[in-house]
Amino acid sequence: MSVSDAAKARAEAAFKRKEEQARDGANAWAEYEAKSRAIAENMERLRGLRLAKEAGGTPHPQSNTVQSPSPETEWNQRSRTKHRTRSTKRAR
Repeated sequence: MSVSDAAKARAEAAFKRKEEQARDGANAWAEYEAKSRAIAENMERLRGLRLAKEAGGTPHPQSNTVQSPSPETEWNQRSRTKHRTRSTKRAR
């Protein structure tokens, strides 16, 4: 194999690699656009549900789960407990 044949083989390999990268890039872009469309459609659907709920159009289903206390309520309970603990220690 001569020097020009080796250079030609390297050039062809580089060309094939670049073609494959271009195909991969096009596929990745198409996948990205499809995911973006799916997210936008889901956001639109959820926005519609939220607006209908706010307008009172459809009642929201009641769940059987027990709601946990809000973080603010939890914080107030902890602060009261700490306060009682401190005041109890001081009183002794």
